[in-house]
Amino acid sequence: MIRGPLARGVLLAALVTLFLIPAVVKIPFFLPSDDSAAEHVYEIDDGYIAISGKAVHHDLYAASSNGGHGSGSGGGVGGRIAQHGKPAAVKQQALTPLRPSEGGLHDQLLLTRFVAHAPGFSVIENLYYHNGTFLVVTDEPWAVPELKYLGVMNHQNAGEQIGSSFKILAVRGPPIGRMQAHKKDVESISVANASLLTATSLELGAPMLLNNDHQFISHYYHFIGETFLGAWRIWNNYAWARGLSSLPDFKVIAFPKVFNVEETKVDHSKEGWEDHAGANRFFMETWFPKARIETAVDWHHRRDSDEVYRMPLVVISDRRGGHEGPSASFKPWGDVLRMPVQDNWLENLRDRVLKGYTGPVSLQHPDKPRLVYLSRQDTGRRLDDDQHKNLVIALEDLHDEGVIDFTLLQFVDGTPFPDQLAEFSKTDFVIAVHGNGLTHSLWMSPGQGRAVFEIQPHDCSVNDYSPLALAAGVQHFLVHETKDMCTPLECPTRGCQESEGPTRDDMRVDPALIIDKVRELVAKHYRNGRMIPDLDM
Repeated sequence: MIRGPLARGVLLAALVTLFLIPAVVKIPFFLPSDDSAAEHVYEIDDGYIAISGKAVHHDLYAASSNGGHGSGSGGGVGGRIAQHGKPAAVKQQALTPLRPSEGGLHDQLLLTRFVAHAPGFSVIENLYYHNGTFLVVTDEPWAVPELKYLGVMNHQNAGEQIGSSFKILAVRGPPIGRMQAHKKDVESISVANASLLTATSLELGAPMLLNNDHQFISHYYHFIGETFLGAWRIWNNYAWARGLSSLPDFKVIAFPKVFNVEETKVDHSKEGWEDHAGANRFFMETWFPKARIETAVDWHHRRDSDEVYRMPLVVISDRRGGHEGPSASFKPWGDVLRMPVQDNWLENLRDRVLKGYTGPVSLQHPDKPRLVYLSRQDTGRRLDDDQHKNLVIALEDLHDEGVIDFTLLQFVDGTPFPDQLAEFSKTDFVIAVHGNGLTHSLWMSPGQGRAVFEIQPHDCSVNDYSPLALAAGVQHFLVHETKDMCTPLECPTRGCQESEGPTRDDMRVDPALIIDKVRELVAKHYRNGRMIPDLDM
């Protein structure tokens, strides 16, 4: 073995030969796929690595052009790729070694970081996508949430979970011993190969809102009131933690596993993201008018392209992951709704809908606390007709007494959504039978003097809508027909003792249960028809 100065001289000569003498060297590169790693051969020529005809800079050097090594278009290792564009070859330039002041290889790798997270909902920097799998490229795999909290399964077959939608690629050297079985969900990738993967990825629009579910999306409550609500909460937690006064609008809204309504009409077996009333599309287009909406068609094309895609900043939601959380309470957002946010985190959404509103509903608050009874008497889940009439009479009496300003409402599919939000924006008390319309409690103004009264059968405790009221900052009372009422923390465990559940068409109600509580809240929280400011949330 050669030692001493001679050995150092031989090594130096070899390095000079490698980087300064034009040559082509074949190297293997392993890019993980869903099933097994596939070997690809790439070429190094004058310090550049050609990958399927694409040229990128060798990971140990940086081009001296522009004198910088930033991220974004034109910066970073090998340059960035235009949104939705094709990878462009990097022009060969004079090479200069990286210097500490210019940023190290760690920064140029564009590694994945979870910058905000709760089970089922995450804000992620530099998430990658290849062949139907999200790739987490990290040098700190122990900092990645458990895969069960990310919603790891793509779909089910006869009750069996199949496929993982996330894969962790840990940037590190070879192992020093046998791998532990419970760590098998982490795969290793070398620094050089991680550099190749990240440098040749195609950059997608950011920030992106991505819903990783394949079912329960084509429903106003299940999308807006569950998965979108959780995503919006974690996005606002990201802002709260960084002291941001505002957030950028989403440029892309992605549904990788479902289709739009036109696509589902062609193939009725396909799951869609749009509800029959059009609420989901209305709210997405109103809140984020410049966003591009993508469906499974777009993502199947990416899956089949064999390209690697990078999402610089993505808010991702997954119902299954949310249900795994320790505070789930049988719902997907039990943990994320506990994340701290600014008090007005929902008001911005409501205001976007009502900005410039000129519809028939007055936005002026009446001179007394406003109570709305949202009727469902034309649906299959409703009060007994006589019970409905008795409730209306009792509320009219309370109105005539001057305690409240009472309005009887009934929304139909054709009722414009801005009109519906306008009604709830000035409402202090809501009474309704368990149903989709209670999703609108999100648009009430916060305050402990405001409340939702949800009527369910006497043996039921279905906590679909109570978390929405709490998220909006108002109280929620579950009214068990003529029996009693309870708050979310007092109510029994979720479920119904009878098989028909909360879908009866002959529910009963004792108006006194509700009216007594309304009187109590008005006396405690209101003066001259207005909520007392120092008791407001």
